[in-house]
Amino acid sequence: MGRGWGWGDARCRIVLLIAAISLAGCTRLIDSDAARVCRTLLPLLDGQAAKVEIVQSVITGRTAAVEQAVAIEYRVRVDGALSTPRRVSCLFAAETPATKRDPALGMAALLTSVVTDDGALGPLRLHLIKQNWIARGAANAADPAPFATVGAVPEAPRWLVLLVQNAVSALPVISIYALLAAAYALVYGLVGRINLAFGELTVLAGYGAFLGFTALGGANSLMLGLLGAFGLALYTGITQGAALGRWVLQPLAGRPGQHVLIATIGLSLFWSELVRLTQGP
Repeated sequence: MGRGWGWGDARCRIVLLIAAISLAGCTRLIDSDAARVCRTLLPLLDGQAAKVEIVQSVITGRTAAVEQAVAIEYRVRVDGALSTPRRVSCLFAAETPATKRDPALGMAALLTSVVTDDGALGPLRLHLIKQNWIARGAANAADPAPFATVGAVPEAPRWLVLLVQNAVSALPVISIYALLAAAYALVYGLVGRINLAFGELTVLAGYGAFLGFTALGGANSLMLGLLGAFGLALYTGITQGAALGRWVLQPLAGRPGQHVLIATIGLSLFWSELVRLTQGP
């Protein structure tokens, strides 16, 4: 007979599942317009006859004054030979009434700095590039679109493409619901009762995470902000859960399951209305 499926195996699988689905909501995306504007500068900076091949595009960071900081690593093919990897960084300011997008420039109106391997472009050269290269539409025709040189794009039925696109777009939401479902199942397996206030308890922990992130650095200190978010969310969840167990569930010990169900429904309404009245709908 084979070995039984013990609690240790279940615990390891739950941990791996939670870790995997949590990573689905952690992707940082580049503003497509910002990346496109930065790409269109490459043929101009390296000679319009050169063939540019994009290696990767990444976000290098954000500050109070910089809304988007896009870094593009690329190579240039001249006479069949590829150059060593090169890098260009484009900084875009936040859109304000003073830096409103110009219809002719679009996202390029917010471009404040371009840094290449040879150094930063001067303000005059950057202004001329905006007016004579981007505003007149020459940059659009010279855009070395990413992955344009990796070969033919595979064809697929429209329904399949839409299905894959929607599935990928839904991954962050799916990860949240999957974590909640795992927690619901874990609580029910331990105490044999359904806690219908668990969603509101998660909302309170989410508010704690938000307050901890903003209070301890936020975007100015990402690691400190994440530690604050994790710590305050954990503290909020533990204290509210302990209060739930001490003053709601413990007095109902030994009562039928319907009593606990009704009590958690009432607590759910109380918590949701409390958040609505104190934080807004």
